[in-house]
Amino acid sequence: MSAMETTRSDDCVCWIPVVATILILFSIFDSGFAILMGSFAEVLMELSHRVYEHGTAMNIGKFFNTISGGAITIGDFNEGVIVKQIVKDLPDLWVLSVLAWGRLAFSITGIVFGCLLAIRRESFIKPVLLWALGSLIFGVFAIIFSWDIYRVLAADGIPGDSLAMGVLDFGLHVFWPLFLIWRLWWLRTR
Repeated sequence: MSAMETTRSDDCVCWIPVVATILILFSIFDSGFAILMGSFAEVLMELSHRVYEHGTAMNIGKFFNTISGGAITIGDFNEGVIVKQIVKDLPDLWVLSVLAWGRLAFSITGIVFGCLLAIRRESFIKPVLLWALGSLIFGVFAIIFSWDIYRVLAADGIPGDSLAMGVLDFGLHVFWPLFLIWRLWWLRTR
């Protein structure tokens, strides 16, 4: 009977490094995704500020473009209109930026917790559980506020990119934390 208990205990302990490794890998992937999203938001905010700084010049360009039937284009009126449309279709860019950098913070914390969990094993189960719960709450919040991004991706004409982005986002920020909570809770209670 004691040999069976030892086997069960070893079985539980061997899952900890596996879960820790997956946590590290998913966190590294998500940190790259967060940096890309944050950089995208920062660039769009800069473009948005430039468009609004030159709003009067764009209105003058629009006036001459309309009067001439499109023959006269002053400045970068057409590009400004395109940027205005892109920015209008997205959620508030500062929210997108905050979500991206918050996601990066969760990812870096996940990498650190994954390493600590792999090294020290069972002593970091509770902090990782709390991290997973916080990551789940933040992930649901981020998905709700990023819904307009999926809508813009669906309208861009590339088939399946909004679905792939949604599945990836939902998998990393809902399914993974739920699995992590379930698995670590099961390990902790055994």
